Amino acid sequence: MRFTRRDIQFQGQSAVHLSLAGIELVIFTTFLRIAHLGPDINTNLLYLDPEGKFRRGLWQLRGGLRVWWALEGADEHHGAYTPDTGPIKVGEFEDGSFVFTAPPDEMQLVKGFIIRPLADSMVDVVSFVKNAGDMLISGGIWPITCTDPVSTDAVYTSRLNSGDDAWDSFTVVHFPKWGGGHTTSDDGDGQFSQVISDGQWLHLLLPSGLEAKRAWTSPFGGQAMIIPNKDMTLFKAAPPYNHNLSYPIPGCNAAMYVGPSAQVDNPGPAMVEMEDIGPNVKLLPGEMTSLPVLFSLANQAINPTTCDLSVFTREHFLESLKLA
Repeated sequence: MRFTRRDIQFQGQSAVHLSLAGIELVIFTTFLRIAHLGPDINTNLLYLDPEGKFRRGLWQLRGGLRVWWALEGADEHHGAYTPDTGPIKVGEFEDGSFVFTAPPDEMQLVKGFIIRPLADSMVDVVSFVKNAGDMLISGGIWPITCTDPVSTDAVYTSRLNSGDDAWDSFTVVHFPKWGGGHTTSDDGDGQFSQVISDGQWLHLLLPSGLEAKRAWTSPFGGQAMIIPNKDMTLFKAAPPYNHNLSYPIPGCNAAMYVGPSAQVDNPGPAMVEMEDIGPNVKLLPGEMTSLPVLFSLANQAINPTTCDLSVFTREHFLESLKLA
């Protein structure tokens, strides 16, 4: 299994186009972002912000999939918003994987992606962070996927409980207010709901356009973006929650954020960020940490309240490749 690679211009930027039979990606080479992910080059499930509506100081959201670094007990901090310009180094491994590496940022962190082809509609995106400085750094790797809920009319879901017979509990963190004047109103929080179905506790998000944020325990590491109007589901499968480790947001390895539209005449949601949060680690100078997130596209819009989300794990998807 190998990608077909093309060097292209995308949204006015230099980029690399990687394609398989059922999934295509575009990665910018002027700054570190996966700019496109979809079944074909004309269908992008990711949100892009070329006009720079979402920014903080010199930092710009840009959209797509990015890599942040969360400090222990401080998921958002000044260092997270250091400008992340390129150029991006592109390399290819013998197994057909591609690596995209950014230069060190102001925190002396080198960030990047390794993108591996797994199946016709399945890829593994391994986000990594390396300590390029001469001091210690601690925290957790934090890959964030900005998706487009408007053109897709998407619904989002994630499993909350493990279903363990002996002890079954989970954490949900609400964010009424956080840095930069961001808030979650009562109505904004109402976009999230918890649904119980056949022993499954599910986190359900129907984005309406009000700014909101939540984080939670994801025992199986899975999230799903369900797109009924395209009869499609995007599954994201990160490592499961580990009760023996600590996380930057205590008890949480997953989060979602609803970004409001900046257009007065179009008050709906601009984006939904699907976030994966790695455990806290300490990096000595030269050390690196990584977090793999598997992306799989299915030609079916699953029912978010009846589908058993415990089976859509990294282990499940990787095992299915062995049986194929």
